Amino acid sequence: MMFLRRFGNFKKITDPWIVILNKQKVALLDAERTVETALAKAALVDDLQNKNQELVKQIEINHEGNKTHRQKVAEVEKLTQTVRELEEV
Repeated sequence: MMFLRRFGNFKKITDPWIVILNKQKVALLDAERTVETALAKAALVDDLQNKNQELVKQIEINHEGNKTHRQKVAEVEKLTQTVRELEEV
């Protein structure tokens, strides 16, 4: 009988601790999911930043190409004007 009374007292002491430990376990699992989500988002941001840098480089290349194209168009227009003037003469 004394054993049952002591066991009952022990159970009263340990049950709240078990509840606390279970809550901590749930909190740790939730924190782990949060960290995994944050890592996945960080990887996505890193990928997007790399793609953005590539696009910026491509835009710079295109701007240079457009500049060269405009220069060539201007040269052709000048040559066309020269040809017209020569044809008139």
